[in-house]
Amino acid sequence: MQLNQQLKQTHALADAVSGQRHELENRVQRLSNSSIDPDLLDERVRLMLNLARSDEVVIMLPRAAMPAIASTQDVSNPN
Repeated sequence: MQLNQQLKQTHALADAVSGQRHELENRVQRLSNSSIDPDLLDERVRLMLNLARSDEVVIMLPRAAMPAIASTQDVSNPN
């Protein structure tokens, strides 16, 4: 019974990782030289340079509340 529970948890984790991988592959594809997505480029520039437009509302969250954003941020830039 315990092994069945571990198997279910492992399958759930594998599904989650597969979904994350698919999302990252999609983002990488959109950043490729042949077809740069302007919206994605704008998002990355704003994130890396910590910029926002004057007409935007910025909601600051603790880093722990932003696992998806934190994991996609450049590791060379700790901010």
